[in-house]
Amino acid sequence: MKRTKAPITAKPEKPPRIRRTPRGIPIYCKFDCLAIASGLRPTPGNPNKHPAAQIKKGKKLIERNGWQHPIVVSKLSGCIVIGHGRAEIGRAMNDSVPIVYRDFESPDHERAVMLADNQLGLESEIDNTLLLEQLKAMPRELVEFTGYDTALLDSLMKPADEPAQKPPAPPKPAKLRYTITFDNEEQQTRFTNWINVTLKMQHAGAKTHAERIDAHVMGELVKAGGDNVPQS
Repeated sequence: MKRTKAPITAKPEKPPRIRRTPRGIPIYCKFDCLAIASGLRPTPGNPNKHPAAQIKKGKKLIERNGWQHPIVVSKLSGCIVIGHGRAEIGRAMNDSVPIVYRDFESPDHERAVMLADNQLGLESEIDNTLLLEQLKAMPRELVEFTGYDTALLDSLMKPADEPAQKPPAPPKPAKLRYTITFDNEEQQTRFTNWINVTLKMQHAGAKTHAERIDAHVMGELVKAGGDNVPQS
């Protein structure tokens, strides 16, 4: 009787074990070893500075998202070449950080790599349309872990057809009203003729009777009171 071999079934692969720092922060990048952040030496003269606000934001992001990139340390000098900011974040967390050691041709080559890494990040451009699509596609509770400022997010996520708020209109100037009482019709006729003929000629730039009377009154006050007359 011929024996048949049982089919060989492949064993399911185990998911890769996620390494963690002593404080339990997951590490998702390849690295050579873990090193205590406070013991790492920054490159002297590194022009990139990392303000406290940036370190605080980076600490929040790494605690939520884990380590995505290692810190590059030179085998030549023993100093940090790439990842000075991440090293400061590790110090703020009082934790160990993932390290990759690298050879360099010379101190100048090491310095050039450091400066190039600093500069390349500054030259990137953001497509706000694509950024908005990415932000809208993710749950709102994760948006705060993207590193973007909340005010910027609110302005980008505001509907395009939402009308912009108009600034308040300036207050309208107060209107002057004159009340003139006449003793008889003759006085009223002479006054009307004076406005329509004399004042109209003297104050041709005025558009209304009120403006002509106001200009006439101010002129008379100037003659009588000199420099103490209030300006209209």
